[in-house]
Amino acid sequence: MECVKIEENRNYSGNGERMKNIDLTRALIEMLVSKSIDDIATDPHRSIRNLVEMGQIFSTGSSQRDFFNACSTMLENEDSAYYNMLENVVAFVDPKKIMTLGINVGYNGCTRGVKRLREYEENTGVRLPWLIYFDLDQKEDGLSEEHFEELVIEANALGVYTFIFRVGSGMIETIAPLIEKLSDSAFILLVNPEDLSDEDIHTVSGLDNILVSLGTEAEEQSDALFARCTKLHYHKCPYAVHLFYDSDSIPQVLNDTWVKSVEPTGTIFSFLFPRFSVTPNQIEQIRSYVLDIRAAQEYPFIMMEAETDIDVIDTVIATGPASVGLTADGFLFRNNDRKPAADVRTVSLQEALAEITKTSDTVSTEGEKE
Repeated sequence: MECVKIEENRNYSGNGERMKNIDLTRALIEMLVSKSIDDIATDPHRSIRNLVEMGQIFSTGSSQRDFFNACSTMLENEDSAYYNMLENVVAFVDPKKIMTLGINVGYNGCTRGVKRLREYEENTGVRLPWLIYFDLDQKEDGLSEEHFEELVIEANALGVYTFIFRVGSGMIETIAPLIEKLSDSAFILLVNPEDLSDEDIHTVSGLDNILVSLGTEAEEQSDALFARCTKLHYHKCPYAVHLFYDSDSIPQVLNDTWVKSVEPTGTIFSFLFPRFSVTPNQIEQIRSYVLDIRAAQEYPFIMMEAETDIDVIDTVIATGPASVGLTADGFLFRNNDRKPAADVRTVSLQEALAEITKTSDTVSTEGEKE
């Protein structure tokens, strides 16, 4: 399949006037969000509802409006722990980081970027993801640093503004220049507490478009986890926690052991990522549990089953699930399939995405996951 040429200025199909309108829209959103953040300190309940109403105003389709309507209904609960969460975020996280992350995901990723992704799909028949997961664990036959950067820049040029990087020790310093360069994108870094150094936290604190997520255990949490959370809190950095769950840890999730063990961390988000060995039925179990937790609004952080929630967002903002992941050795896979289907070491990202779309239409997702 012939690839669509990507313009160097990343203006996929527009002109200077269109870019000017986009910049004005972002400037307006920044102004409104900044005011809302200031207002939360004095009247959190009303200010948070105002933010949701702003989301309703800027929604670009019925699915997005339905999402914000659901948020509005949820916030009718005056005792919701989410009010406490947002008050703490405003009080203890750098406002510029809140605004940059929020707008990069909410506006650039889920509105501006999606328009470009839909245009690409209309022109090529290839559905592109709004988010890409990169496993950057170092392997001898893995992607080179240069190739990895090329892939991220290519994805961003296509309209992808949200990235998840799983990183190991010493890797944050390496990827920081790329994250700084792509200042209009949002990056979630999954890292074990033991692999996050003081130097890493210093680097992260100087960037406004990063959310660090710290790895956890299924039961009792380590001293290293709490120490890293304290350090991130001191530097006014937003942070989350995550668990890669499997058959052995699912019981600890479902009986509330895990959620209670991470509550003292002061996290904003708690992510549950399924390992490749987890079955679709087990993922659905966790998904149902997460929905119940969110509906109860008892914990001051937002819990997500990563795979299914990403697919739901895909459905809300686009035409259906399309998010993909990239293994450390360069193979692309679809979230709802997770069978490596295209090798980005031998083809471009656009070609790999086209191939994986074709594969996902013909391969059953009921089989064994790797």
